[in-house]
Amino acid sequence: MTGVLSHTGAGHLVANIAGLLLFLPPVGARLGALRTAGLIVLALAAGAGAQCLADSVTGDVRPVVGFSAATYAVAAAYGVLFPASRPMGLPLSGRTIVLSLAFWSLLLAIMIPTSSTAHAAHLGGLAAGVTVAHNLRRRIGQ
Repeated sequence: MTGVLSHTGAGHLVANIAGLLLFLPPVGARLGALRTAGLIVLALAAGAGAQCLADSVTGDVRPVVGFSAATYAVAAAYGVLFPASRPMGLPLSGRTIVLSLAFWSLLLAIMIPTSSTAHAAHLGGLAAGVTVAHNLRRRIGQ
């Protein structure tokens, strides 16, 4: 888990922080602190697992660093919980943001499987965020 505290550079760190600043406040308010913490831990595990699986397929095993799986999970939860909302006036809805993140991560994972970016970890985080948010919506009857 210490790899989530490391980043490959300032851009990587800033992108993760910006994503969390954008999506975490509304998601955290809806899920509550305990569920949000659970989402983040689940996302990090799902991201690591997805990247390990991808690495076993490509044979390109390397260290993975960063918090991107958690950031993608929080963004995905935002898209499920607030599908029509436009965060901070962005021209894209929550649903469109999630679909765009999924599309680009999947496309890049397929086209550049040995990239230094852990696209499979992003997809694992997205899957965790969508799953947790959908389960919560079902429980509260939204």
